[in-house]
Amino acid sequence: GPEAPLMVYQGAATAIRGVNTMIEALVHDPDLHTALVVVPFPHPRAEEMTELAERLGVADRLHILPPVPADQVPGYLAEADVAVSPILKGPANHEAGLPNKLFEMLHSGLPIVTSDLRAMSAFVREHEIGVVFRSGDAADLARAVKEVLADPLAYAEPHRRAELISHWSWQNQEDPLAQAY
Repeated sequence: GPEAPLMVYQGAATAIRGVNTMIEALVHDPDLHTALVVVPFPHPRAEEMTELAERLGVADRLHILPPVPADQVPGYLAEADVAVSPILKGPANHEAGLPNKLFEMLHSGLPIVTSDLRAMSAFVREHEIGVVFRSGDAADLARAVKEVLADPLAYAEPHRRAELISHWSWQNQEDPLAQAY
């Protein structure tokens, strides 16, 4: 319901993507819900993730959902309260990349909570669009989500967000990318 705070993740739900951290974070906030919008669907890890939630006593607050068409992702995410990227440290590309999910979250208008991967956390901090937590630390993820939920407009200020969305849109990126390639 609308009174229940909802954090959302979209994309692959492999272990290295850190979605288990989101499930574990539910233990630290009895009101918080998690929506995982996963590909493929049904997800091969759905049973494993559900079993983890059951062991932790939070299965009623875990929602594993099918993907939506790409052009609908930002609007679909916007139904939540906070977008989360819990990707775990490890692979070098996790540290250096700004994945599509970051820009889908940006375009959703939601505050963003991300793990402390170098590039993503720097982007979120620099643009003041969310809060960073320690990768793999469920208690710290819950803390970051609570911080964002306490003052969501601080991270989703409309003017600043509109400028970022305009800059990081396909319309603004298409020509520079075409020239680069």
